[in-house]
Amino acid sequence: MNYLKNKKFFLKFFEIFLDSLNSSLKIKNSKQRNTKNQNKHQWYTGELASMKNKLLFYNSLIKNSLSPNDDLVNQMKNLKYQYRTALKNAKLASNAQYIENS
Repeated sequence: MNYLKNKKFFLKFFEIFLDSLNSSLKIKNSKQRNTKNQNKHQWYTGELASMKNKLLFYNSLIKNSLSPNDDLVNQMKNLKYQYRTALKNAKLASNAQYIENS
């Protein structure tokens, strides 16, 4: 019985506290920004996007593990190298095509 009184008292206190906090602070209206990068570039393919997603996944696995697995770290390094190379090649090919079309 005492527990219910305490819980009710706390909920009432918390409600009053939140009301006073909300009334004293100014609510700031902010614009929502689309943080996702839109594919503005023609050279950025689905293959590059999937490689990037794999890299982000490996990175989160390594960051969140207490002792990262050496094989996982090596796989990430290899994938990072392949991704950078593929990115560079895609940019170069797109630039060469742009120059030819000019």
